[in-house]
Amino acid sequence: MPPWRQRFRRRLLHPRPGEPPGGEKGLERTLGHKRTEYVKKRVKKSAGWALALASLMPPPFPFSPFVAGAAAFQYPRKKLLSVIAASRFVRFSIDGC
Repeated sequence: MPPWRQRFRRRLLHPRPGEPPGGEKGLERTLGHKRTEYVKKRVKKSAGWALALASLMPPPFPFSPFVAGAAAFQYPRKKLLSVIAASRFVRFSIDGC
């Protein structure tokens, strides 16, 4: 596992005492300013499509980082849940056939 991923997981699950878990500041400390700005720009541009594709992937695919990233950059919760619900409905409808 790459070192930046280990730091990301550590900050997400175990923040420093007195700090709220995650958020944009936590990502910036973990990923660095340049990478955080890139991720922020990508989330604003295409978070819905990324969440939809991640929801359609089979179980071994890591889905949580997509949801955590969208939530950290304050993607609207109503949109987040509706995109996930719609794409999961499509996925399980296809699986059920």
